[in-house]
Amino acid sequence: MATTLDKLERVLANVLAMNDEPRVAPGLERQQIVARLEHASIPVTDELVALYEWHNGIANLNAFLFFYDLDFAITVYEGFRDHRSEVPEYGWEEGMFPVVTQNGDIYYYVDLETGSVFAGDPEGGTFRKMAAHYDHVLNAVLSAFDEKLVSYDELGGAIEIDYEDWQALGEHFEVSTEFTSSDIRY
Repeated sequence: MATTLDKLERVLANVLAMNDEPRVAPGLERQQIVARLEHASIPVTDELVALYEWHNGIANLNAFLFFYDLDFAITVYEGFRDHRSEVPEYGWEEGMFPVVTQNGDIYYYVDLETGSVFAGDPEGGTFRKMAAHYDHVLNAVLSAFDEKLVSYDELGGAIEIDYEDWQALGEHFEVSTEFTSSDIRY
């Protein structure tokens, strides 16, 4: 069975085969990751450490889609934590770590305790569970590539998938497509 890092490598290889714009940063050393997370009072999980050992962010992963470098993700996390302390009804919860952003409008978070994925519009305070675990999302994205459901729009600089195909994959892999259905670019 493929590990999460194997799946991430496959997703990245598929993206790079279609799009030469991503800028992949090298990973960090474990000690650096742990020290930065502990300094920010963010739970240190094996998965989060492994993610940032793999790569410390990927710019231009797709049009308007970025995998945050660790320092920026920590800054975003701290900002949400501070805002939550001022506005208790704000939808973000402690432990929802921002991993990816789409145009700075939609954020994708991983719950550090459960591995659940949430999509959120922080300006509107709207956060919704996207999947019970991040593997569901990775499996859906890999299936889109494997089934050749994606295409590259050179003018827009984006890997795209047809709305109905993404909806079907979402249903099959138990991934909510609510925040991605209006602009199916991942």
